[in-house]
Amino acid sequence: MANKKTTKNDKVNELKTEEKHEELNKNIETKSDEKAKIKIEKIEISKKDLEFLTKEIAELKEQINKQAAQINKPIEVIKDVVEFTLEDEEIVDIPLNRNIKIISLYNGGLTLFTQDHGQGKKFRFEKFGDIRTIQYTDLEACIAVQYKFFEQGYVMILNKDVVKVHGLEETYNKLLTKKQIEEILTYDDQTVEILFKNTTDHIRRVIVDMIVENMLNNKYVDMNKVQIINKYYTRDINEIVAFFREAQRTDKEG
Repeated sequence: MANKKTTKNDKVNELKTEEKHEELNKNIETKSDEKAKIKIEKIEISKKDLEFLTKEIAELKEQINKQAAQINKPIEVIKDVVEFTLEDEEIVDIPLNRNIKIISLYNGGLTLFTQDHGQGKKFRFEKFGDIRTIQYTDLEACIAVQYKFFEQGYVMILNKDVVKVHGLEETYNKLLTKKQIEEILTYDDQTVEILFKNTTDHIRRVIVDMIVENMLNNKYVDMNKVQIINKYYTRDINEIVAFFREAQRTDKEG
């Protein structure tokens, strides 16, 4: 009887042992499955990241290609504009008998001639700001003989068509008007600098002559603006004034 009980106990123990093994195996399988799932999730996430990065790289490449294309675009646009301008530019026909106004921007008397060496017709300007009306046929001759006067701004043509026909547009962008010359010291510092720096040598001389004259006559002059002008002139304005004052003093003593 004792042996039979032992056998039953052994069987019970064996069953319990088998159940424990089964449970343990299930736990191991569950953990293995979980690990497998984690690995799969990691792989899936990596694939998504890769797809995202691939898309980003493709978009960046597209942007780079667009920017590279834009580099050459301005050249093509400029070329198109130039060609369009040359093809469609209107030919200005100015009647030879048209009267054209000319203003003198020279401090003193000035004469235009239609022929070399002071020959031909003469057109006299007595002072700065004088305006004369000249027929285009005569003005053409004056421009041919004294081109520098028109280029530097000794005189200014008050007709945009004539300026265009004679290729003076770029030069005339540098010239100042009579009003700008006379009122240059009333502008702000930056405007004074831009106007004086970018104009012609002749216009600079005219402006300096006017400043010197005002200083010699003891008129108010903004010396801060004078210092700005001094930076772009060949001589110091104060030295010019001192020279003329010394000359005046010597004349009085003599």
